[in-house]
Amino acid sequence: MGDAQTRSIDRIPSVLIFGKENCKFCTAAKEAFDSVGIEFEYRLIEEALCLPDKDGKQRKLPDDWKHSSMIELLAMHAMCGNPIPFIIVDGRGYKNLSTALDAIGYRDRKRAIMNQKRASE
Repeated sequence: MGDAQTRSIDRIPSVLIFGKENCKFCTAAKEAFDSVGIEFEYRLIEEALCLPDKDGKQRKLPDDWKHSSMIELLAMHAMCGNPIPFIIVDGRGYKNLSTALDAIGYRDRKRAIMNQKRASE
């Protein structure tokens, strides 16, 4: 494995996934990141955009989001009818799981995990 590939899988990316409850694509995204040991933060898109809950009660924006450009990005994504999950890797937004996985070097990480398993057998 070359130096660039080694650096890409040694670096721990910051990952934030926005999704909805009972969303099979959101579950697939979480499972994909879990499968290569990447920790992520998962937030419901409704909470992030302060949409009313099932009972019509207004949600409050978390304190750490009050002046966040991520909210603007997420709102634009949602208003344009884009699919979920919406994934942010190191501050860059992805509306497609495969491109988000490419950004973290998913294939190289998966290959490294498989090689470690083979070596330990």
